Amino acid sequence: MTTSTTTLSNNQLNQAPKEPVQLKLIKGMFRTLGAISPKLASEIAFNFFATPRKVPATPFPEDLLQRASEQILPFGKRRLKVYSWGFHGPKVLLVHGWESQASTYRNMIPALLELGYSVIAFDAPAHGKSTGKKVTMPLYAEAIKSVFDYYKFNGGIQHIVGHSFGGITSGFAVAEYQLPIKKLVMISMPTNVRRIVNEFCEFLSIDDKVEQKMISKIERFTKRKIDEYSLIEFKENINVSDILVIHDVRDNKVSYSNFEQLSESWDHPKYITTSALGHNKTIKDPEMVGRISNFLRS
Repeated sequence: MTTSTTTLSNNQLNQAPKEPVQLKLIKGMFRTLGAISPKLASEIAFNFFATPRKVPATPFPEDLLQRASEQILPFGKRRLKVYSWGFHGPKVLLVHGWESQASTYRNMIPALLELGYSVIAFDAPAHGKSTGKKVTMPLYAEAIKSVFDYYKFNGGIQHIVGHSFGGITSGFAVAEYQLPIKKLVMISMPTNVRRIVNEFCEFLSIDDKVEQKMISKIERFTKRKIDEYSLIEFKENINVSDILVIHDVRDNKVSYSNFEQLSESWDHPKYITTSALGHNKTIKDPEMVGRISNFLRS
């Protein structure tokens, strides 16, 4: 029998994955349009930035969904899809990340219910089964406040857990509206919106002039200076006695340097570093779900 062996050259082994054609076209469009009309390029860039894609998500397991109470909560001209489980225990609000939805917490919810908590999760504006096309941090924070107000009865929401963009937005909502919660958990999160914009522009080959115009557009749209959306800046207004911040050193979506910068400037929270969970597995891993649950009940 003859065995054939193929040996890959070092160049082949180190070759970067090919860039999707659609991404190449978008980058080319921004390079060309940015040179001709930076203002128009910035308008298009903002629309890209504030409009989440409809990404397929793993739904709730059927048995968990059957146990849920489902509501449609009016939110201005929009509607928020809200799920809740339990009634008598302390309420925990789960806030998902960008281009995700409530079902991302499908592994954590049963663990919290087992400990006697009531659990609330919702799809952010323009995500999942909630309506809308665009979403910004202040709009998402306002949605958190709306859900918080809706559940003021029977002790109200006592704890918030936020993942990724939902993590920094949860912190912002607590600071902005002085939400009277007991514990806050922020997981795998960016800490600075200016940095998010910068990384977005680098990814799409958007030049500095267009980026600055895009930042101006964000500031006009949200009626706030972009540097106000930095956790380093608004953390002093987060009046919560117990805070937990979690990040994985191998997070390939939100750099671990966000965690390092925060931990160097804010000694109030408890910090946990993981090393093999990346960006999304932290809220699904049984050990981490257990540690988060234990933090809430401690």
